[in-house]
Amino acid sequence: MDLIGGMALPTGVVLVSEERTAVGYHENGKLRLHTRTIEAGNRGRVRRLALLLLEGLRGLSHVYSGTPDSRQDFIYTMITIVVGAITGTAIRALGLATLQVALLANLLLVVGCVLAYYYYEPFRRFVLEFRRYHGAEHKVVQVLLAGRPLEDAKDPSVPITTVHCGTNLFALVLPFGVLFFFTPIWLAILLGLVLPFALLPLWGWMLDHPQHPVARAFLGLGLWFQRFTVAEPEERYLEAAILAARALKCETVQPSD
Repeated sequence: MDLIGGMALPTGVVLVSEERTAVGYHENGKLRLHTRTIEAGNRGRVRRLALLLLEGLRGLSHVYSGTPDSRQDFIYTMITIVVGAITGTAIRALGLATLQVALLANLLLVVGCVLAYYYYEPFRRFVLEFRRYHGAEHKVVQVLLAGRPLEDAKDPSVPITTVHCGTNLFALVLPFGVLFFFTPIWLAILLGLVLPFALLPLWGWMLDHPQHPVARAFLGLGLWFQRFTVAEPEERYLEAAILAARALKCETVQPSD
C-alpha cells in the first residue's frame, strides 16, 4: 500500500492510497465505511496532492449526503465562510482595502470566529468534531507510516501533531500573504491557488531535512498552527480512522456503502 495521505472531516476520516480511498465516519451514531477504487498511476507530488484534495471533497460529499442534521451543520458553517470570503473579496476588488483596513478586516474575522465558537452551537460542534477526527487521522497515519499495528494508534504516546500535515505547507505559504494586499484581485486569487503546489518541492525537502535551521523554523511554525486544528481523540474517533486504514490495507471484509 502506497499511502498518499489523509484528511479529517467533521464526522469522519478520509485516507487515500495510490489504489483506494477509504472513508470511516459516523452517521446517526453508527460507524460507517465508504471505499472507492482509484486508477493506479505514476504520480508526482503535485498530482498526489491534487488527488488527495479531490478524494477529500468526494468523501465530504458522500458523508454529507446522509443525515439532515449533519447537512444542516455543514451548510450553516459553509454559509458563514462563504459570506466572509465574498465580503473580503468584494472589498479588495473595489480597491477599498488599504493594508490597515485589510488587517482590521482579518482581525474582525478572527474575532467573529471566536465569538461563533463560544456562542453558536452548530459552529462549535462542527469545529470540535473536526479537531478530534483530525487528531485521530494523525495518529493512524503515523502508525501506518511506522509500520506498526493499527491498534497502536490508541496509545496515548502517539502524538496528535505531525510534520506531514498540510498546516506545514500553509506555514510556507504564509510569508507570501503580504503580496495579496498589494496585487490585483485576480493575481491574488491565482497566487492562492498556485503557491501551495509550487511550494511542494520545498516542503518535500523540509521533510527530508527536518534538522536544517530553515526547515526546523517552518516546521515549528506549522506545528504551532496545527495545535489549533487538532484535539486528543476519544475511542470512537480513533475507531473511524482505524476502520478506514483497515479498508485501505484490505484488512476488513466490511463492504463499501
